[in-house]
Amino acid sequence: MDKKTLLMIGSGEKSPDVLYATGFSSPDDIVCFVSGSRRAMLASPLEFDRARGDVTPGVEVLPDDEYGRDLMTRLLEIARRHAPNGFTVPRDFPVYWADRLREAGIEVTTVERPFPKREFKTMREIRMISNAELATQSAMMRARD
Repeated sequence: MDKKTLLMIGSGEKSPDVLYATGFSSPDDIVCFVSGSRRAMLASPLEFDRARGDVTPGVEVLPDDEYGRDLMTRLLEIARRHAPNGFTVPRDFPVYWADRLREAGIEVTTVERPFPKREFKTMREIRMISNAELATQSAMMRARD
């Protein structure tokens, strides 16, 4: 079976999967994809430099205007360049765009958990969570007093 490219549309502030895939947090939706070991996101001219500085190392930041002027054109261009076997999308992928891709003849299937490893924390992440909890407890005690 041929592996499909994972396609996501969402903001790093609202989608844990987009944040996990890119490391980029923004209130605005971005388009990102994972194909094999390659991770990439499209960024507008206004966000391009910040995105290049903020993404997880190894994530490619691509200028969105090189993929077209509107979202549908960009999605079709990602399919043409990077997804010869179609897309898998997370369950919260916008239905409207999935339907438009299917109408264009691109296979789109849903995956329950795009990043199963995200559910398991590293020792560093556990320490960071513990530190955040301790800081919160301290702040609450200070507020109470």
